[in-house]
Amino acid sequence: MTYDYFGNTSLRVKNLLYNFESQLLLFEELFHNADEAETWANDSNLQLQYLELLEQHNLLESKNKTTHLGTKDARVKSAPLEDYNLIKRKDKIITTQGYELLSLIKNQSYKIDNEFLQIDLISLFFLKVTLNFSKSPFLLQKYLEVFRAFGGSLSLEIFMLLPLINNFENTADFIRQIKNKTIFKSVLQQNANYLQLDNFLNDLQNNSLNTSYFKTAKGEKNCPKYH
Repeated sequence: MTYDYFGNTSLRVKNLLYNFESQLLLFEELFHNADEAETWANDSNLQLQYLELLEQHNLLESKNKTTHLGTKDARVKSAPLEDYNLIKRKDKIITTQGYELLSLIKNQSYKIDNEFLQIDLISLFFLKVTLNFSKSPFLLQKYLEVFRAFGGSLSLEIFMLLPLINNFENTADFIRQIKNKTIFKSVLQQNANYLQLDNFLNDLQNNSLNTSYFKTAKGEKNCPKYH
């Protein structure tokens, strides 16, 4: 089952602009001081340096730290900036869009409205970059199609279904399934685990152990031991 949405769990609406600005400035410092041989890779020195910068500037809440996972926090925290094409971590550069956002913030463009669209210039910037969201191309356009199909507003129930949109061949099919109230049935029928449900229940009834039902992307080695 596929879930497509903007950002990740580290991306919160609260303090979003401050978060992006602070990280861009930290990456500017990090990239400027990095040696040519340094690379952005799992648990690399460059990621460790960035993790330390996040901690020094209070951009990483202690309760959310995952120290046992190495530099994962550095990757997760900065991933939205790359998804919005503000940085290229492996190339160690701030993109043109990244510098454009810094310039808009410096000029307090959140106080200046675009007269035609009646939104401030920072909001206009994010609307523009969201159209080219690299993690899931055309996702905003698909979301907007759904809004249009329902008269410009969505119920909470339909809004919460939006991340499932790429499980369908096209947006029209997604909308049709919502209107026909068949969306859950359609999604579950595509899910291999759900299709095994009858087999699982039968094995459970017969006390037949089959750990393959519980395997993860890493295989069966992490399956719980039952006796």
